Amino acid sequence: MEAFEGCCAKVMSLLTGWIGLIGRFIFAIFGAVFLALGIALYPVGCLIPSWVGNFAFQCAFKIGYQLYVFTPLGRMIHMQMINSRRKGHSQPHTINITATSLSTCDVIPVPILADNYGYMIIDRATKQAAVVDPADPRLMEQMLERRKVQLTTILTTHRHHDHAGGNLELKKKFPGVVVVGGKGDNVAGVTKEVSDGDRLSIGETLVQIVETPCHTTGHVVFVVCGRGGAGVSEVAEGVFSGDTLFIGGVGAFFHGSEIDMHKSINQNLSWVPDSALVFCGHEYTVENCRFAEWLEPGNPLVLARSSWAVKRRAMKSGASVAVNGRKRDAREVRAGPPVDRACPLHLGQS
Repeated sequence: MEAFEGCCAKVMSLLTGWIGLIGRFIFAIFGAVFLALGIALYPVGCLIPSWVGNFAFQCAFKIGYQLYVFTPLGRMIHMQMINSRRKGHSQPHTINITATSLSTCDVIPVPILADNYGYMIIDRATKQAAVVDPADPRLMEQMLERRKVQLTTILTTHRHHDHAGGNLELKKKFPGVVVVGGKGDNVAGVTKEVSDGDRLSIGETLVQIVETPCHTTGHVVFVVCGRGGAGVSEVAEGVFSGDTLFIGGVGAFFHGSEIDMHKSINQNLSWVPDSALVFCGHEYTVENCRFAEWLEPGNPLVLARSSWAVKRRAMKSGASVAVNGRKRDAREVRAGPPVDRACPLHLGQS
């Protein structure tokens, strides 16, 4: 029986490898064809109005996005990227990692792929743990074993593979784990869909769900509520924002508009106090600050934040965990009407 199981495992491993090779071969062919077409049609492209080129690019992007998100091809590509980085012993994008202590739990950032962050939330009283956006399942498993904690919950902000790509493998490895995702987002392996205002517990740590649709239709943010003081029963201490909110910027509007993002941040999350920490899904701080410098070249707040972020990243330290108040300052850089090169939406709180 053991020999049979071993043989089956080897066959599955070989099949997975061949499928990955075939997938890379197909993408290489498509890439070569598009490159050849681009070179051949460049003289013609110079005569075509820019709006036609933009329309063609948007159509191609939408087709690629649909294939990546809504077909098994996307997860296959994601897992191939994870395995390639593991086999190549690629250095994490952030190496100076420090845990953050909230009133009932510890939060440990886990750098994944080129710029993603997953997180471990460890309840100190019970040693129960949740993982947030575990795109690399083996890495998360190693972290759990190292900390000697019990995984009870997988918190998934949205369905994209670079956030939910490890759900199925972790679910198989840890039977009984609760996989949480936003209602209607079709998160991989989901066992509990949640909506705005829902709450769940990780040991004695309370987590509240906030709906933030725009990046995806069912995107949610997880807010850790800790013990309050001076007569306050609880207070929001940490915000796991996925691809809704970054330091100095916001996520792409794949399934919504700037109005939806404005509502998600400035209405749905308006109750979160300035003291809360924001745990982002990507390390985009330097890029966002550089864009803000271009947008507001004379703003001292932006220049200071950009300098801080560049120095942090030069030391391979994370720059994507910030106090909500500081992050809000970075959003409130525009006091007057937008200029031509600015996004037409002011994302600051009024």
